[in-house]
Amino acid sequence: MESVQLDGELLRALVQTRLTSGMPELLARWDPNASLHRSTVYRWFKGSLPQSTGDMLRLCSILDVDPFALLKPAGTDFMVTAHALVYAYQNDHWKPALAFMKSFLGRRPEWPPQDLARDYFGRDWHIAEITHQADAEVNYFATFAIQRGDDEMHPHVCHFAFRNPAYFGGRWLHYGYVQQRAGEVRLAHINGHFAAYRKVSARDAAIVQTFFGPSAAQFRVASLHPFHIERRAPPDQAARHVRFPA
Repeated sequence: MESVQLDGELLRALVQTRLTSGMPELLARWDPNASLHRSTVYRWFKGSLPQSTGDMLRLCSILDVDPFALLKPAGTDFMVTAHALVYAYQNDHWKPALAFMKSFLGRRPEWPPQDLARDYFGRDWHIAEITHQADAEVNYFATFAIQRGDDEMHPHVCHFAFRNPAYFGGRWLHYGYVQQRAGEVRLAHINGHFAAYRKVSARDAAIVQTFFGPSAAQFRVASLHPFHIERRAPPDQAARHVRFPA
């Protein structure tokens, strides 16, 4: 799992912009039963992961940021990172800080993990439901616009999952996420596919495509922060958008 690290540059920026007094406030708001040292935070700024999933989620809750937003590939190949995550899931062999991912990945009877949102962020997920009827049109990429409802400079992550009620006991499969920050849109798929583009204006909606296959399916989009999603006409080839692979 050395292929995954903290985005230290983003973490430093969030500590400086989200907390009134920066580092001192982070230290003051940490768990009083487990003191946090400046040296530890500086290691995080350099990309080191916290020592436990509890510390990882506690850090994210103080900064009010989705934990996926604070992670990045240690190298330049996102495929290597995806393979490492799949290996960790299949073998239940996680870096302690990343163990929270177990509740996202694989087929889940309940998704997204409500305990994570409630225990660490004190709220429920913002969720949108989308239904693919598969009665008139099949095997195409449906286009959606996601308009975030918070500070454009703060990372905003929408997770995507789907299920077919007739298969796998109707369990949900989380297949990727879309992150928006400062005008940039990034998409990551569990198969290692990565795509990105920069919006003309940071206030523009993110344009995302996902595949509607031959069978009826339910899709769910979830975020820790407010958003609005709506169906759009397919963009022309020159239009900026990201697409989840079929």
